[in-house]
Amino acid sequence: MNRGEILTPAETAGFMVEKLGEVGGKRILEPGAGEGVFIRELLRRGAEPAQITALDTNPHFERIYKGFGIDYRISDFLLHENPIEAQPLFDCVIGNPPYLSRHSPYLHTHRKSLLKRFEDIGVYDTYSLFIYHGLRFLKEGGILCFIVSDSFLTIGYHRKLRQSLLENYKLREIILAPRNLFSKQGVNNSPCIIVIQKRHPDDRHEVAFVDRLKSEQEYRRSLRIRQLPQYCFLKIKSCPISINVDNFAAGLFSSLPSISEVMEGHIGLHTHNNRRFVAAIRETKLADRFIKQGRTVIPRSFLSEEEKWRPYLKKGGEEQYYREIEEAIDWRPEAIARYDIPKKGELFLEEGVVISGVSRRLAARYMPEGCSWDSNKAIGFVNTTPDISIWYLLGLLNSRLYNFLAKGILNTTNCLQIDDIRRLPFKYPSRAKKSAVEVAVKQIVARLKKNPACDYSEEQARIDGVIFELYRIPKELRDFIKANF
Repeated sequence: MNRGEILTPAETAGFMVEKLGEVGGKRILEPGAGEGVFIRELLRRGAEPAQITALDTNPHFERIYKGFGIDYRISDFLLHENPIEAQPLFDCVIGNPPYLSRHSPYLHTHRKSLLKRFEDIGVYDTYSLFIYHGLRFLKEGGILCFIVSDSFLTIGYHRKLRQSLLENYKLREIILAPRNLFSKQGVNNSPCIIVIQKRHPDDRHEVAFVDRLKSEQEYRRSLRIRQLPQYCFLKIKSCPISINVDNFAAGLFSSLPSISEVMEGHIGLHTHNNRRFVAAIRETKLADRFIKQGRTVIPRSFLSEEEKWRPYLKKGGEEQYYREIEEAIDWRPEAIARYDIPKKGELFLEEGVVISGVSRRLAARYMPEGCSWDSNKAIGFVNTTPDISIWYLLGLLNSRLYNFLAKGILNTTNCLQIDDIRRLPFKYPSRAKKSAVEVAVKQIVARLKKNPACDYSEEQARIDGVIFELYRIPKELRDFIKANF
């Protein structure tokens, strides 16, 4: 049975126990105790066995807990444990909660029961529920220390959880742990250690945010630490908890209209069977791969023959400004009948921009007329006002500033969501600035059409300079963005 168990390295467990302070005499809960690495460390540091409570669903661990002499139960923390029944409450909650996604059999089976308990934040994965539920078991002033996936810090569907944490608790520390911490167990998510105090925050409270560490040896000598006012995170509608959110960055989002004022987009369609309904266009790199796989390859001329095939934008990735269209979708009535097409699909076929939904950076490309796009890796947008052209939008979206705002603040995962794009702050340019960007973008697109590997860094630098100036980005922040985004 997959319980989402990931073993915590001893060095990390020891560092986390330190975050609890002096543990002697404290009541401590570990709600997903596993093999007991945290319990061993707690006992080593002077915690009293009778004051430790361990919970886990795996009966295999019962003999370990008996050997420790602690209080324990083989119990499902999310389904069966109630803070009212756990009186008195705990001084500390610590652990590495199991990670099961919304697609897991566990959440599929227990979804209705969990929704009743966690309707305030929604049911998307187990670790987020452990955070929310774990805080309920703390007495006032108590400390929770968990290591979890860092995706909850910015991803859209955890907005309600973030808002609850920011409004009701003091986030004392957020430490971006080494990316490869669990790689030996076949787990490649990006973990973070969170230290939260059950105490209402005031406007003066600051979060100690530690940037990504390279190894466990850096826990006690981390180089980049920022003290960030907690209320700043609430200034942005999606409440992203990012190391790059400060008063200036938050002010851009809170003081300016969003880019949805000048462009509109929607998710794409889903074929349910790409192998059957998606073809490669002849004389493209993709066509060679499709031929080897025995899949459909069509001549480009088919795209203009009675709409039996339509250009299809499916690829994510980091390519910007322009990419030759390599795929087509079957557009015969019998094929269309099998697709899931968004009700608001009126933007299909219009000229616009397509933005990668899966990419390490914000990447937008020119979208010619006549295209449809995929529901996962590509998101289509069109401009909604003649004053702001597609060419200006391409330059703005591909600027270093927008990459910083999108991937450094709104969503630090590799999966950019449509609402992240819609929330980007927009500032109307002067005619001269708009023209400067448009000219540079048109030059880039023309060059990429001739040579996809061409170097357009000169034009990009001009675009970045105009956008930095338009948004009045301070020099220190400009230098940071240039170096990191």
